[in-house]
Amino acid sequence: MDRTSLLKALQGIVSGPGTRHAALKKVAAWIKAGGNHRSVGLCDVDHALGLVTNVVWAGPGAPEFHAFPITTGLTGAAISRRKTVNVGNVAGDRRYLTAFGTTKSEIIVPIFDARRIQVVGTIGRKRPTS
Repeated sequence: MDRTSLLKALQGIVSGPGTRHAALKKVAAWIKAGGNHRSVGLCDVDHALGLVTNVVWAGPGAPEFHAFPITTGLTGAAISRRKTVNVGNVAGDRRYLTAFGTTKSEIIVPIFDARRIQVVGTIGRKRPTS
């Protein structure tokens, strides 16, 4: 699916009826199914509180950390660097906050506000060890 089609599909999900939480659950499930990922999570970033909060996830269960400081983990690195962080072996990266004991790799993608000034959220995808 090309970028335009992906964006239209996402727009259709988030602009549909229901709450923000319900729409984000659908987005997480859509990303998980589309990429055949084990787990996908969407996080809010609150710069004033210095906190990242896991809003929704699609996968085998809730991540170990529901909320954590904005300066920690691979998510913190993606926020501070304003770039995607992709780690093929989380066991070898000291920044990794364990979400699931069986995770081997993780990618964190920052989501920016409309003016691309501030990171307002992240999308995280995890792959298992086998």
